[in-house]
Amino acid sequence: MKKTIFRSYDKQVIRLLIPLRGTAPHSGLSEYTKQQSAAPGNLLALYGEALKSYSQGIASYDKCLAMRGESIKIYRQSIYSSDEALDRAPNYVGAHNNKGVAMPRLRILHAALSKHKEALESYSKAIAAFSKALEIAPFQTTIHAQLVELQRKLRRSCA
Repeated sequence: MKKTIFRSYDKQVIRLLIPLRGTAPHSGLSEYTKQQSAAPGNLLALYGEALKSYSQGIASYDKCLAMRGESIKIYRQSIYSSDEALDRAPNYVGAHNNKGVAMPRLRILHAALSKHKEALESYSKAIAAFSKALEIAPFQTTIHAQLVELQRKLRRSCA
């Protein structure tokens, strides 16, 4: 069984996303359907309820986008911290690894926001970070496995 370890920036992102549970844009549809079957003659009221559900969905979507923006800031801060550590100790494998882990997660957020150029840049920077870590410590099997998985995902997404 693979043990998952959350880094501090992962925990911050998770804390940001927890309030979004159950706020999917279609969450008002079931209530709308109940009202439609209960009062099929009251179309204007049903239309008003549908608009209300739609606006709630849009608000939830906007909140989700804002959370993604905040998540991007957290991952960028993590990457910046790794870069700061590497300025002081260029051969620090842990900083290279942390940067390599944060970059693909940033890529996922960029892709979700249709920022495809930034997403590909994140992938290439992650590969570079993992490769540098392996130059310093070639027998780190976890870093090697992360690099292989990242390259596999990149090939799959470009195919």
